[in-house]
Amino acid sequence: MNIVESEQGLGRPSMKERQRQLREDAILDAAVEFLQTKGFNAMTLEDITEAIGISRPTLYQHFCSKEDVLIHVAMRNLRLTSQKLLGMDPSRPATERLKEFIAWCVQRKFGEHREMFYDMSRLVLSCGGADPRLTGPQNAFMKELEKIILEAQAEGGVRQDIRAMLLGEVVSGAIKHISYHRLVQEGHTNVEEISDGLIKLLFEPTKSS
Repeated sequence: MNIVESEQGLGRPSMKERQRQLREDAILDAAVEFLQTKGFNAMTLEDITEAIGISRPTLYQHFCSKEDVLIHVAMRNLRLTSQKLLGMDPSRPATERLKEFIAWCVQRKFGEHREMFYDMSRLVLSCGGADPRLTGPQNAFMKELEKIILEAQAEGGVRQDIRAMLLGEVVSGAIKHISYHRLVQEGHTNVEEISDGLIKLLFEPTKSS
């Protein structure tokens, strides 16, 4: 749920709209914290309202259920990721942009100053199927990712023996993979190694024999 333009037509959100957006972000941030520490099934709406000091009716002004909160966290994650992918300078080589995108995703998820992030694609599916509010943007994101991979393949900087569509799914899946959490938490790897490994594994062209 994004801030809408002000009723005055100035293209800037009103104070009320900004306060609403801040409260919504606080709800989603709290939800991510509980999803990471308690899990979806154990998390309750009371956990969220108590954590940020709002009433249940106030929360219902934003979200109608725990599942609705989940959908919006996933939507926000996808929106931020899409903004990063599309916000890079298109005049730069596509291969460089892909490497930067992967490094950004890994840093955001595992870095020292990591943002609250929780991949909920599978969890969303388990809570009632594919929600159109999420599947539409997800499909659009994957098309943009495939497009930049195709550009990188044309440059010769990305392996060409695998179709761009499949490489896009590999990139998306590798960045989300939950096992990295265990490896990082147990001290087996770090952000730099994950980024470097993914880039080498996914994008270095295969050498001719």
